[in-house]
Amino acid sequence: MPVVDVIERAMSLSVSRSDVWAALTTADGLSGWWADRAEVDARPGGTMLFHFGEEQGTHEAQIDVIESEERFAFFWRPFSGRGGIEAGPELLTRVEFTLADDRGRTMLFLRCLRCGPRSCSQRTRVAGPRSWITSAVT
Repeated sequence: MPVVDVIERAMSLSVSRSDVWAALTTADGLSGWWADRAEVDARPGGTMLFHFGEEQGTHEAQIDVIESEERFAFFWRPFSGRGGIEAGPELLTRVEFTLADDRGRTMLFLRCLRCGPRSCSQRTRVAGPRSWITSAVT
């Protein structure tokens, strides 16, 4: 039976909702903080490619939900570009971002669901989302 890990975070950011949305859903935005280079077909069922360089390779994701400046979700296999480590179908991650206004600030909610044969802590250290999201939009 697969193990399911859930990571949930809520952050209040002092930038506009449109800036956060662009950082999460556009090739330029993602290339600025997440990957060396990104490609985005921004529609449900569309493909995203994250190019992390020679060592970590290219990772493919499929967009599940895209509701302008409100909700964005995709599926991917985050370890597939590292020489095939954990690249099988038994490991799948769903990442969902939800945005909301809060007294002149943007609330960003992250929910990450990882399904696989072992827990995340047995696989790799999970970076704190506050640090990478904050760097994406500030």
